[in-house]
Formats: sequence, structure tokens, C-alpha cells
Amino acid sequence: MRRIPIRSLSAAVSAAFFCLALLTSMPGCRPGHLASDPPPSTSGKEKVLILPFKDLAAIYGENANIRCPLTGQLFMGGPIPADMPSVMTTRLHDILSAETEYSLISAERITEAGEALNPASLASSKDLAAAGRRAGADVVMIGHLYRFRERVGKKFAVETPASVAFDVHMVRVSDGRLLWTGSLDETQHSLSENLFNIGMFLEREGQWVKAQEMATAALKHVLQPVLK
Repeated sequence: MRRIPIRSLSAAVSAAFFCLALLTSMPGCRPGHLASDPPPSTSGKEKVLILPFKDLAAIYGENANIRCPLTGQLFMGGPIPADMPSVMTTRLHDILSAETEYSLISAERITEAGEALNPASLASSKDLAAAGRRAGADVVMIGHLYRFRERVGKKFAVETPASVAFDVHMVRVSDGRLLWTGSLDETQHSLSENLFNIGMFLEREGQWVKAQEMATAALKHVLQPVLK
């Protein structure tokens, strides 16, 4: 049996520990902060009204604990760029259009019918169902933005990592029942703090991502039960 010299073995062990330390210092994300209900009880061919994402941090404050008006779940608020509600709404529409058989209706349908849509009034499932009826929809989808803190730094070295919190909901128009909810509440961290989420680490190629990249990619993960 061939013996491995002690010096060579020691070097190999040192190299292994160095690689492990390097790997675990690379960015990942906190586990358990992406959540999604089981698939909703729909046929998959409903008329779906997509309402714009709401910036709840603008209403309740950037440094406040904000409660979702539909589920009661708490999120920490934070800064949200002015264009992000529109960006996320467009992303939601694009995903559903490409990967479902729903007939999608934009919020403009209500305005075209001569009724102004007041986002501030859409605080309950009853309000959402009423908006859906005005648009001739079977189901309403709406999202809330709570935090959208941008990364400070570069892809492989950051001073402050990206931090995002949002949710999205599906409400049945006929009775105002909340059919489905998905959410993301994530601050990117090194892989050493999240060894169980290696999939997301590999998907991001070991890089510190920007807030918009984090949110738009995560939205499709959140929506998986709706897409099946």
C-alpha cells in the first residue's frame, strides 16, 4: 500500500480548508424567507385582473414594521425606488402571460370603463373583489412592496448587501376569498450562513446581486404553484 507523505497530506488538508473557507464566505441567501402557498383552486383559464404592486413603505414608513393588509404577516419596511412597483407589475404580467393560460386583464380596463382606480382603497380582499367585478375578472392578483434596499458594492465584494421584501396575492372575485399568497423577505448573506440553500447560491453564480435582480428572479420562484 502506497504511503502518502505527511507533508503532502498536510498541504492537501490545508488546501481543502482554504477552499471551504472561500466557498462559505461567498454570497448566498437566508433560508426560509421565500414562501408560497400550495397551488390555488383554479382551473387555470380564469380571467385575471392584475393590479399594480403597492408601495406600502411609502404609506407606513421605511423603518417601520409593516403588516400585510391581507394576511397580517409582518415585514420590515425600507426604501423603494419610484419605478419598482411598475417594474414588478410588468414582471408579474410577463411571467403569467408566458407560463399560464389565464386571460390577463390590466388595471387600465377599469379606467377605460370610466371608473378611476384608487390604489389606496384596495386594502382588503373585499375591495379587490369589487375591482375585479368592475373589470369583468374571475380572479384578482396584487402585490405589495415593503423593502427594496440596493446593494452597495460590487458583484464579489459588498459593503451592504441587497435586501428585498414583497408579497403577491390571488383573490377570487365571486366571494372575495384569498386563494393564494407568496412572499419573499431576503437579505443576501454569505453561504456560510446558508449552507442549506446551495441551489440559490449556484443560480446566482456566487455573486452579490442587485435588489432588482433578486426581486425579479425570486418572483418566478414565488409564483411556481400558480404556474403548475
